[in-house]
This record gives sequence, structure tokens and C-alpha cells, in this order.
Amino acid sequence: TGAIATGAELIAEGSAGADAEALALIGQSARQANARIAFFRVVFGANAPAQTLADVVSLSEGMLAGGQVRFVPLSGAAARARPAPDGVRLALALVMIGAGALARGGTVHIEAAEMAEGIGVSLTATGAGAAVKPEIAAALEGSRPPDAISPREVHAFWAGILAGSMGGKVELAAGEGRVRLAALLPRDQGSL
Repeated sequence: TGAIATGAELIAEGSAGADAEALALIGQSARQANARIAFFRVVFGANAPAQTLADVVSLSEGMLAGGQVRFVPLSGAAARARPAPDGVRLALALVMIGAGALARGGTVHIEAAEMAEGIGVSLTATGAGAAVKPEIAAALEGSRPPDAISPREVHAFWAGILAGSMGGKVELAAGEGRVRLAALLPRDQGSL
């Protein structure tokens, strides 16, 4: 998709009018596809790079660009928190669950706190009708067998597996127009 974006930019330089507008849309689509690929490579890839929570939000914003879900910017210690690679994967999977809970759009806010045991992360998705579907909640808690997991549930199932592999679980709480996910992430040992 990088070549498509570059080619569209080159053609746009030589075109005018409607052609230039169409090529701009092609370029935008290619950039969005690149952002989604980058996101999915980290969340489901074999080798997640060590990243800060600010990097997690940046990847997430790119993946959700053009949609109705917006992120509240991170600041301070929360932005600099550096989870271990599986913690980065889990944080990104939580973003997918939170964004998926916002069918009519809304905001996602990530908070983090350094704790003796690791990095406590809380993701709050707020918007009209915010809700986690029962099958997503079941996949997250691991109460559905792997062969019953659909493509729409795999990220929740993956989040549950990651949390379990780190000796914890994802806490889920839902209320009127709000979904909250929380987990304890191990620190990246290379950054200590």
C-alpha cells in the first residue's frame, strides 16, 4: 500500500480538478490501510516492539482514523509508561474492545498508574449506547471455546489470553454510555 500512496501522490502532481481529488482519496485510503496494518502487526504480531503508552495511542489513532471514535490525549507519566511487549499487545487489544463498544462513536481515554506490581491501565470508552456485546465479554473472560470464536471476537479472546499469560485478567465494567476495561501490565525490563 505504500507504493499506492506514492504513486497516487505522483499522479496528483500532474493532474487537475476531479482527478486530483480522486487521487487524494486514493492516497488517504492507502495511508489508512498502512496505519491499520501497522496496528495489527503489533497487536497480533510475533515481535511487538517496546513502546510507550503514547505510542499505543498513536497506533490506535491511525487505525481508527476517519471513524467516529476519538482519543483523549495522554499526558505526563501515563504517556511515558513503557509496558513489556505483551502488555503493549494487550493495551492495543483493549483499544479494539473499547472502540468496538462505541457503535455510534465516542471517545476513548486511557489512564495509567505506576504500581509496585506493574503498570495499571484503565481504558474508558464513552458514547451514546456504549456497550460490550455478550459474546465479546464471553470471549474476553475465556468462557467460549476457541472453535466458537468468530472473527469479530478474536481480539477479545486474544486479550484474555494475553492477560492470563501475564498472571492476570481484564476487568470489564459497563454502565450507561460507558465501558471501562482495566488490566495490570508488566513493565518493559529493557527500559529499567
